[in-house]
Amino acid sequence: MTAQLLSRWKQSAISSHLCLDLRSPQAYQVRHLAPSTNIPWSQLSFRCAELPPKNIPFAVIEPSDQQVNSCSQWLSEHGWQCPYVFREDDDTFWTAAEQYSQPTTPKPWLLFRPCPFLIQHIDWIEKQTKDHICLDIGCGSGRDVAWLLSRQPLWKVYALDSLKGAVERTQQLTRNMGVHDRLIKCMQAKIMADGGWKTFDGDDENMAASISSATRDRGNSNKAKRFSPGIPSDAFFKDKLECGQFDLILTIRFLVRPLLPLLPKLLAVGGYLVISHFVEDGVHTYDQPRKDHRLQLGELAELYGSMDNVEVVTDVLEQIEDGRPINSVIIKKTGP
Repeated sequence: MTAQLLSRWKQSAISSHLCLDLRSPQAYQVRHLAPSTNIPWSQLSFRCAELPPKNIPFAVIEPSDQQVNSCSQWLSEHGWQCPYVFREDDDTFWTAAEQYSQPTTPKPWLLFRPCPFLIQHIDWIEKQTKDHICLDIGCGSGRDVAWLLSRQPLWKVYALDSLKGAVERTQQLTRNMGVHDRLIKCMQAKIMADGGWKTFDGDDENMAASISSATRDRGNSNKAKRFSPGIPSDAFFKDKLECGQFDLILTIRFLVRPLLPLLPKLLAVGGYLVISHFVEDGVHTYDQPRKDHRLQLGELAELYGSMDNVEVVTDVLEQIEDGRPINSVIIKKTGP
């Protein structure tokens, strides 16, 4: 039975390389399948961002100190597909698995998938860029960040998100994958309606007050500007991130319109901006995100096509796993 189940898994075109090993790190170090990903059972509930999409089946190795099928049942109850379940204390499994073993590599094995549009174009982008410094705005759970950091050439990444939990998950994921040393900064920050930035480290009020004071000294009495909740983009990237030029900027499934025209200014000459977000295409009906949080057809192409020293390299409409439409573009900065 075990050998047959193992054979069916390995013959699967979709999931033959996806294995979640829920044993302890110590047990995993002694012996494990290659490829496989070790997430101890005790940590699984807060590391779900590392799992495959819920429409992709995968194999599970359950630890011997848990009841049979209890771990896989928890995964199934939360929407994941686990048709291939093996036990740590099943010697027939380890014997049968020897024929499928692969050489160990230093590169981490990933269960999750980053943005498909990014996967499709990253090789080409890497060949066109030099320093490989990336800014991810709206990093979410950090899957795109962690995947990028796991690649060669070695990227250095700055990541921003308005949610504290997202920042914490991104930091944890990069630690788990052993790539945290090249996550230069991961900060909770929010883009405001006026295009300014707000962070949550206690310094924003002083910085905003200083900027407002300088504005008043120049004779500008505009009250809205004096009491803007955000700090200007230039000051934010200079003083908070200590980096103002990037080879790659990602904004994936994240939209704040006042930010869009500012992004090319943050690119180094020859750098690329990748945007992939939900679009109101007039065909598909869906609830989330709300219509005012969706792109309009042709919106990005019109905005960036009208700018100097900016080229729209790729502009496509596609669908994600659940059928919702997205507009994905690549923008190149061609001059200063």
